Amino acid sequence: MGRFLFITLELILLSAGLCGVEAERSPLVDDFSRDELAKYAQSLGPPLRALPYEFTFPDDVRTNAAFGIDVSHYQGDIDWNVVARQKIFFVYIKATQGDESFDPYFSKNWAGAAQAGNPGSRLHRGAYHFMTASDSPEKQAQNFLSTVGILGDGDLPPCIDVEWDFVKENNKVAKDKNGRPIDAWATFSSEEIVRRISSWLVLVKAATGKKPIIYTNAEWWSQRIGNNKSLTAYNLWVADYASKSLGRESPAIPPGFTWSLWQLTDQGVLRLGGVQRPVDTTIYNGSVDKLMKQFGFTGSPAAR
Repeated sequence: MGRFLFITLELILLSAGLCGVEAERSPLVDDFSRDELAKYAQSLGPPLRALPYEFTFPDDVRTNAAFGIDVSHYQGDIDWNVVARQKIFFVYIKATQGDESFDPYFSKNWAGAAQAGNPGSRLHRGAYHFMTASDSPEKQAQNFLSTVGILGDGDLPPCIDVEWDFVKENNKVAKDKNGRPIDAWATFSSEEIVRRISSWLVLVKAATGKKPIIYTNAEWWSQRIGNNKSLTAYNLWVADYASKSLGRESPAIPPGFTWSLWQLTDQGVLRLGGVQRPVDTTIYNGSVDKLMKQFGFTGSPAAR
């Protein structure tokens, strides 16, 4: 079965014109973390106090609710066995960015998350890709697929991260005349941005057999895509740290979407350790049973 899936993936890439001589890839070292971009989103809105509390695992996890974290090379080395003991149901791991950059900790995190815990407390893992404005979406899909490989039945859907892609000049963020960071997506129309996102989504779904999800925030979406509802058939993972949203327990979302995942803070703390730095913390919109059904997981939900 594994050989068949590999051949199928290769054929899909060939049909899309993605195979051939692969460009030299580079490990990520100076990319923007998700929390930096989410904080920037909050700075554009009313002066609401973000992060009114630190979410602590396992203490703040609610009964029959599915909470998760996402990590990248920013977290450094992670003890996944310790992580799995703290009522964390799922984890998303950064894999790639653009058409040739990869997260140097991905392979270690991907394997560690799969092996952690015991049959009653396994982590569901997922991989995400940060989409850049300047690179071909087809080549970005190839970069992601070649890095992640074959996904298992218990793996979460692939995720595309679409938000600010700040321009850098001389290793510094370029600013416009008003002193705000320049977003590389600003030169594209809403329709072109949607086309690029769609290209990645279609290729990755065809190769993995799993319908990807979209990670973004309402502020960026409003600026760059507006009321275009072409992508609302995809599940949404939205970042929103505002105190107003935390108070009503509902995030701000782009028009036409309903949210499946909500990244509510970048100040998640694992009381028992396992990760040295704070982590982005996400809640699923529904029960554990609903998550299992929505993402096509078989068997009984893992006991937490």
